[in-house]
Amino acid sequence: MPALKGMEARVLFTHFVFGLIAAVCYKGMVRKPGLKSTLCKADLLAVVCCALLPFLRYWFRYATAVYWRQRMPLRFSTNVKGNSGVIILGAGASSRMGKPKLLLPWGTTSVVGHLISQWRQLGSRQIAVVCRSSDQPLNSELDRIGFSRSDRIDNPEPERGMFSSILCAANWPHWKSDVSVWTIILGDQPHLRAETLARLLQFQRENPEAICQPVYEGRARHPVLLPRAAFEELRRTRANTLKDFLQSTSCPLAKSPFNDPGLAMDLDTPEDYERALLLFGE
Repeated sequence: MPALKGMEARVLFTHFVFGLIAAVCYKGMVRKPGLKSTLCKADLLAVVCCALLPFLRYWFRYATAVYWRQRMPLRFSTNVKGNSGVIILGAGASSRMGKPKLLLPWGTTSVVGHLISQWRQLGSRQIAVVCRSSDQPLNSELDRIGFSRSDRIDNPEPERGMFSSILCAANWPHWKSDVSVWTIILGDQPHLRAETLARLLQFQRENPEAICQPVYEGRARHPVLLPRAAFEELRRTRANTLKDFLQSTSCPLAKSPFNDPGLAMDLDTPEDYERALLLFGE
């Protein structure tokens, strides 16, 4: 069974307290007039059962995930050596979260540490993080996990939005010469399954000249994989957003449906983060 991490424990404890309050209030509303006000054994059992429901749901989800992973091994290798460059977008302000998203705990490390480790295991040729040079906390975390300073891309104008970071990466001169496809990674999707990402890389290898995207519930999602032609086109685009670029590019688009609910989830608020920990946290 998994050990509860800090945020998970706090969330479950909060559910436990609210469960107690709700159960006690319920018993108070249905109690018949004239009965003693003290709780009998049956009442106490009902209160405890209501309070424990969040814990039971947590353990059930964990047991179900373990069962299906054992019964249905991965069809796709999660360690395929290739020529993929990875761009992790980390120059955002995280204003709605209230704290830097990439520094939030995830598993035994941080969100950015998990993303870098995950894409290394997927066999990426080169990983770069786009960040603000003045972001000392992020740079300190990258130093702590041993991420090379030579693979950090400075965005001097992060206030211009996400697309400005993508353009910085497209114009960065230090990509390895044998990188031929670039994967744009949002900094707030540590919950994506490794098998989803491996399958997306396989889909790109089957469509090497196309811009590749996963589709979930009828909508194109991130990550976005750009072949060399599209990546070079980024350097001279007049588009203002990635969406505008994808609509105006001369490169073909290839989309494939994926059954991963995490594709539709971003960590924009503390509530999003807590929910992702409960549903996908390692």
